[in-house]
Amino acid sequence: MLDILREALELLRCPYCDKSMELVETESNDTGEVIAGKLQCFCNEVWDISQGVVDFKSEEQEQGSRWSEELDKKSLAELDQEVKEKTPANHLELQEEALDLVSKQVQGKKPKRILDVATGRGMLMENIVPYLNNGTHVFCIDLSLAVLKAVRVKLKSMNPRARITYIACDATTLPFKDKSFDIAVSLGMANMGALFPKGVAEIRRVLETEGTFLNTSILIRQDSQSFRLLHKYYGGKAGDLLDIMLEPGFQEFHRKLGFEDVQLRITRESIAGKHEDMIPVEGDSFYYGIAIASNR
Repeated sequence: MLDILREALELLRCPYCDKSMELVETESNDTGEVIAGKLQCFCNEVWDISQGVVDFKSEEQEQGSRWSEELDKKSLAELDQEVKEKTPANHLELQEEALDLVSKQVQGKKPKRILDVATGRGMLMENIVPYLNNGTHVFCIDLSLAVLKAVRVKLKSMNPRARITYIACDATTLPFKDKSFDIAVSLGMANMGALFPKGVAEIRRVLETEGTFLNTSILIRQDSQSFRLLHKYYGGKAGDLLDIMLEPGFQEFHRKLGFEDVQLRITRESIAGKHEDMIPVEGDSFYYGIAIASNR
């Protein structure tokens, strides 16, 4: 596990001065995994490592507090089960179809380094981690320190030998050097709203020259109640945010941010049932799109 952290240090950069960092005051478990300590930059900035997760204390991190509140009341397994019970079966089926498409893309490319942006409850990684070989290093990032601690335990139970680094940070200011990853993946990153373009631009920066970004999102129809609701929600500040929810706009969005080759894979289409999220509206048609964006 120490080799994993040394590799992580080779990729990490200080968000303030752009310099490298070092591990100090570390505490390891029986397998040699560093579970506590500090990352210190040569400009004297210091970040804590707690329960195996590096905490960059982003200014935006309060947005992840919802996870902390939920995980104070229940385990991640209980939360997963609660979400599953509240989600219509056809929604779960389409989501699983999308996750399977992403997993097969990742497996086919045999990456050395994977960046998972907005890890959340770890749904993407659940479909990828069981198939990882010992040479692949995964970096899971999310605003929420609490959810990453819980996901770390879950993924370790699925594949104890998986090489995974967990970092709580802001996707719009990734603490990585340029061209660090050959694949980046994300599920539901469009929920960042106005920050979504900046987050995707950061992902492109940290991808290798021929790297690939697999970006998964729910897509809707323009003549739907869902589209009208989003238009009302964003008001005059919508910009490209509405177009991103449509198939042509989702593909074009990645081209505008500099990706030279953008392919789109889509799932089957279905009708939204009653659920707790704003989009898609009950009764509307929806499906998932996976943008396969690269610079090749």
